[in-house]
Amino acid sequence: MAVYKTDIESQVASSVISMSQSFPSGGAALAVQAVTASATDVFAVVIDNSLNTAVSYLKCWDTTGSITIGSVNPNMILKADAGVKVQYSFDAGAPFSAGIKSAVLTSKGKAGTTAPSNDVTITFLATPS
Repeated sequence: MAVYKTDIESQVASSVISMSQSFPSGGAALAVQAVTASATDVFAVVIDNSLNTAVSYLKCWDTTGSITIGSVNPNMILKADAGVKVQYSFDAGAPFSAGIKSAVLTSKGKAGTTAPSNDVTITFLATPS
């Protein structure tokens, strides 16, 4: 699985965190990706699901520990319909007290371990708490 992540510091001490989750090849297991490793407030999330013909769900956990996909309830689930790019905004910031780990799956809720068929790019606008 290819994971790309970059941090860009802005003049207001916010971070733009971009990452791409690729479909695991050759039967490889889908892994949770670390977004931040400390307390973070998320003000916006953009999910680019334009390469997929099915709905994708970004699942985020408030932790820096290990996560077993499909067995731990996410703290946030955001939906991206097939073939679209969607943005979610949180005026007061969505707080994550420990850090953020995420995965993009094709099932809503806690269940499901299947990644989308093609890459999904996620961008977080966040600031340390």
